[in-house]
Amino acid sequence: QVALFKGARHVAGVAGAGLANLVFAPPPARVTGFVPAAMQDTFFWLLSELRGHDYTDVRCPAVGPATGPMPWDAALTMPVPEILSHLA
Repeated sequence: QVALFKGARHVAGVAGAGLANLVFAPPPARVTGFVPAAMQDTFFWLLSELRGHDYTDVRCPAVGPATGPMPWDAALTMPVPEILSHLA
């Protein structure tokens, strides 16, 4: 994963452990984080700022029951065309 991220010009994913390797992406990589709308954490924005990345936070509705201790620990929903519009 480090090898993939260190050559990345654009990193995108749901906020969580899968985005943690963005620290290996070189500046000025674009980072797009898909984040539950109610989540108050700005961790991936901060990582991106520290690394000199261009970060975009895409807030997504959470659906279904919570699967963890926080109310936003649920599945995210967003139509595929909208997801793709954030990656263009």
